[in-house]
Amino acid sequence: MKGLQERNMGCHHLGSRGYAGKRSIWAKEDAEHESLGIPDPLAEFTIPQERDIIRARYHWDPVKKVLETDAVTTEFMRLLKEQLKIVAKSDSPSEVLARPKWDTPFNRALNILKGLTVDIRPSYGRVHDVGDGATWKKYYRETTEERKERRRLNEENIDKKVEIAIEKKSAETVKAAVAAAKEEIAASYSALQKNTLP
Repeated sequence: MKGLQERNMGCHHLGSRGYAGKRSIWAKEDAEHESLGIPDPLAEFTIPQERDIIRARYHWDPVKKVLETDAVTTEFMRLLKEQLKIVAKSDSPSEVLARPKWDTPFNRALNILKGLTVDIRPSYGRVHDVGDGATWKKYYRETTEERKERRRLNEENIDKKVEIAIEKKSAETVKAAVAAAKEEIAASYSALQKNTLP
């Protein structure tokens, strides 16, 4: 049990009503902070799942007039920003479609924070920090057509990677053969010069 507790991400401030009860309160607080000119530290997190998990772990300090959080949440935010940058840089539309629905920057950052392999899917059952009893099947649901398209794109990506590897290998083979031929010609030429000189 202690190992499971260590995998939790910080302490949330949700109360008994969960995310559904807090969203309206957060909206009022955010409007109040905006009117006071206090910048929103979560402005860059627009996906509700990401924003909710982080916002649930922030609390308002009325004395300092700032939103505060713990070190674990700060680390999660850093990891999430990294994963969002990686996705923005590297993904082509076909790669995005080829991924399963659960393979998101949020889940990748959460896996890194928990010390798991980056691309491990979340466990079945309730979905991390969606609240309202959202089950895995409901939240990450894939239609038959979406699943077929994802598998087709995965096969295409694999075919492309194999093709690139073959081209690279054949280029290396040609390069090695040319280098060997040059060495052989140079050796023959030097041997021929030694034999013809008096």
